[in-house]
Amino acid sequence: MNNMSKKSFTLIETIVVIAVIGLMLPALFSLIFSTLQEQAKINRLSEVKKQGDSATTVIENVIRGNAVKVYSDQLLSQEQCKTAGSFWDQTASNLLYFKDKDGHWFRFYSNSDGRIASESSILSTTNTITSSKVNIDNFLIGCTRRAASSAPMVKLSFTLTYNPVSTRVEENASLPYRTNILLRNY
Repeated sequence: MNNMSKKSFTLIETIVVIAVIGLMLPALFSLIFSTLQEQAKINRLSEVKKQGDSATTVIENVIRGNAVKVYSDQLLSQEQCKTAGSFWDQTASNLLYFKDKDGHWFRFYSNSDGRIASESSILSTTNTITSSKVNIDNFLIGCTRRAASSAPMVKLSFTLTYNPVSTRVEENASLPYRTNILLRNY
């Protein structure tokens, strides 16, 4: 009987082990939960960055490769940024249109769904550049010219925010984007 008691746990040892496990489990679950939250935030930021970089690249390449002049109307009658020191930016009532070398217009804007979109006189449909996973805020596109002999400079800025399902602030992920695009074909 003496040998049997030496091989088993006492009641006190069992209670101490249960208490230690009881104290460590909440800390372990808290660590796992915070790690999962951080991973979700990293995934949201990654999606925002991927879409923002893609949208910026598309807009830059299309404007650099095709734009000849900047206008404020579809008829291409009111040229903007044609004199030194001029500045013009797009608002809800004033839009920015680019003329390509073939005389067609195209433009980029923030649509009512909160996405970056493009239109042109050649295509009959509107193309969205960003997906529904992100929302666009503060979309600004404008132009300026430093000197009469220089080409117009297009200024682009916007903020992309992950389209949150929750209203909790800590679940938001957003990044600002700004770039200047010099018209090459001027």
